[in-house]
Parts: sequence; structure tokens; C-alpha cells
Amino acid sequence: LAGRAFTIKELFVANRPAKAAPERSLVTVVSPFPVKAGDAVFKVSSETAFTMSENACLKRLEAAPAAKLPCDLSFAMAGESLEITAGVAGLSFTRAFALGSLEPARTPDMAAVLLAQFGRTGDTPFTLASLAAPGFPALLIPPARLKELRREFYRELAERVLPELRRERKARTDRALASLTLKKSPPARVRPETVVRVEQLRDWHLLSQEGVGVLALPVSRANVHQLPLLAKKLRGREERVIWRLPFIIFEEDIPFYREALTAIVSYGFRRFEAANLSHFPLLRQNEVQGIRLDISTDYRLFSLNSQALLTWGELGATAATLYLEDDAENLALLLAEDLPIVKRVLVYGGVPVITSKIAIRGVRSDAPVVSDRGDAYRVTVRDGLTVVTPERRFSITHERGRLQEMGCSSFVIDLAGLSPQEWPRVLDAFAHGREIPGTSPFNFTMGLV
Repeated sequence: LAGRAFTIKELFVANRPAKAAPERSLVTVVSPFPVKAGDAVFKVSSETAFTMSENACLKRLEAAPAAKLPCDLSFAMAGESLEITAGVAGLSFTRAFALGSLEPARTPDMAAVLLAQFGRTGDTPFTLASLAAPGFPALLIPPARLKELRREFYRELAERVLPELRRERKARTDRALASLTLKKSPPARVRPETVVRVEQLRDWHLLSQEGVGVLALPVSRANVHQLPLLAKKLRGREERVIWRLPFIIFEEDIPFYREALTAIVSYGFRRFEAANLSHFPLLRQNEVQGIRLDISTDYRLFSLNSQALLTWGELGATAATLYLEDDAENLALLLAEDLPIVKRVLVYGGVPVITSKIAIRGVRSDAPVVSDRGDAYRVTVRDGLTVVTPERRFSITHERGRLQEMGCSSFVIDLAGLSPQEWPRVLDAFAHGREIPGTSPFNFTMGLV
């Protein structure tokens, strides 16, 4: 459920107008609506967030220093060779370097000499945690040679240790994942279920079209208004309709949705889709007098691993739409998991990049917008929300066969935002496993970032 948002236009520090304030400052802002003590206030965006380009964000991430591995070093002389032993994350590595004949050093504290050089780990993936040189003889090792040894040793240490650590980490991850759920045997061939999303109840006739198994409709004022007139036409097919709650519900609209859900249930419909955690208790309020609702989840309730799917099942969901920005490898793993929940895959649809209560200045509803990179977007303002959607739609209709081989038997086709004249083209492309020109597969083939 959503709160109320506003843009800060005036900022005061110590009762004086200010353009900015340092972190942890006590500031005063002007709210366009009343608030009371105890209300939670969140900063959801900033000028920096909107003005930084994608490349600038990537450069900042790349510049962030990576965590270094603590390294314990031990030094010893074996004849005319220097032996260095490193201990890193439970792994040991020893390397000997020939030094030849050396003169005695004036300083007896060789541990300090070695520490001054090997403590400089620089851009290596290590940080020196400890250094020991018990019984090390006082020898004059040329500083240039010692510097050369340091560089060569840390380079070889990285080449030897890092791949092994990666293998161990992957093995631990694989064992942990394998212990969470069971893999099921290769799926048997079953007739796939196709869930088609549209916006208007008046499009109920799609249920008569071949290849359309289920119709998913939004719980909207228009559809609830038309329900008394069209419920008779859907009699006997209530199980083939899923009612979708909107991703964001404002507090003042909660009474409407409570009444709407009660009305829909009274007409015999039992299947609903949640797109927000708060939808579960909202739906459960209608489970009275023996009525049990069949709840599925939208992709906005992220389902990227087996534990998320198990959580939706614990909350009462019988089906879940996997996340549309997932890749083929991870989808295959999820579809192979033996879980008590139906896993759906969205194969076509428009994907909002922004859903906000804050209007975009100077942009009209349903007017196209072009970014500085030439990407076209459509802005829709409806029910108090501004939604920005790329003109280029997501589609993996051509991967239908591959998805079925992975074990998927339930697919979602989102026709919202398309004219009815375009629907047959999309449905036919999915039916025959064809690619739709001008669409994008997102991360399906590129890999999950």
C-alpha cells in the first residue's frame, strides 16, 4: 500500500532557507498535506539520482574498492633461498626465491624490514594481516630485489589462490542450494496453459479463442461497474478468469478495493493475482464462510530463487510468475525445482520502468517521449499514477519450445497497451514459437546482472 509523496521545494536549516544540507543535519521542509508525530517519512529520490547518467553510475561502481583478503605471511631462509609461506582463507601457498650470497645487515630486526616492503599490498587483492620471521638471519637484501620479490609473490599468490577460492565458493553455493529443494525428473509433456492479460472486461470473448486458457483482468472501477452486466456471459467459466490487483494501492482507495473484491467473489470468481505483499491480507479478508481463494503472484513480487517461491506458497499462493528480467540459466534452475507451486513465465508484454505518484512536468498522458539516446517511451497518467513504459516491448515468444523443455507449462502474454488489431499477431507468434520483430528479450539471453 502506498503513502503520499511530494517534491521538496523549500528547505530550512536552523530556521534559515538553504539549498542543501550536510548528512545528518536537522532540517525543516514544507509538506503540502498534514502529517502527525510518528508518521514515517522516506526520501525516495534526489537530484543526484536523476542527473547521474548510466555511465557515471557504472564508473562510480567500478571505482569502489573491492574487499581484500587478509593474508598471513611467514618468512624463512633455506640456504641461499628465501621461503615465503602465505595463508589465505584456509589455503596455504609457499614460494622459494634464490637470493645468492648476501652480506650481513646492520639491523637485526629483519621482521621490520620485511614488513615495510610486504605490507605494501597496493592494488593486489590482499591485505597483510600478520607477518612472522622467527629466527630470520640479519641479511642485507637489496631493496630493489625485495620489491621485485614482493610483486612476483603477490602475483603468483593471486594466480594460485583466487581460482581455488572461487571453486570452493561455487561448491559451497551449489551444496547449499541443493540442500534447500529437490530437483524433479525431466517434465512430462503437458498441454501448456496460456494466461492472457487484457485491460477491459468487455474483452471476455477472448476466452473463446483457441490458445487462450485464462483471462487476467485488472480490478478497476470500469470492470467492477460492468461486472453485473457481463457476469452472466462468464457463468461456468469463472475458473478461467484471474483478477489482478494493481501494483500500488493508495490508502484512500483501500475501501473501494475491499468492496470490489467482495463483489467479485460474490459472482463466483475465486482466482486473484497479488502484485504487492499487502495484497495477501487484503485478499484473505474475503475468505469467509468456507470460501477459499486461489492466489497467484505477479512478477513484481520478485521470484528469482526457490526460497522466494516457497515464501509465496507459505503466504497462500498456488502459482507465481517468475521475474521477467531473469536469464535462461536461472529460469532453468527454478523450473527444475520440485516445489508445490505452479511457475509461470511472462513471454510478452510492456514493462514499466517508472511507476510514480509524482507527475512528470511538461509531459502529457499517452504522449511519446524520446531519451537522449533515442529510446522512445510512452507516459501514461491514470488513477493518480504516472507510468513510463518503453515503446520497445519485452518478448521471448520464440523461446517457447526451449521454455517447455525446461519444464514450463504456464505462460503469460500481456496484451495491455496494444490495440486489439495487434493481438492476433502476438498470439500467433507465441502459438508457433516465432520471434516478434522490434522486441527485446531483456536478460534472457544476455545473462542476469
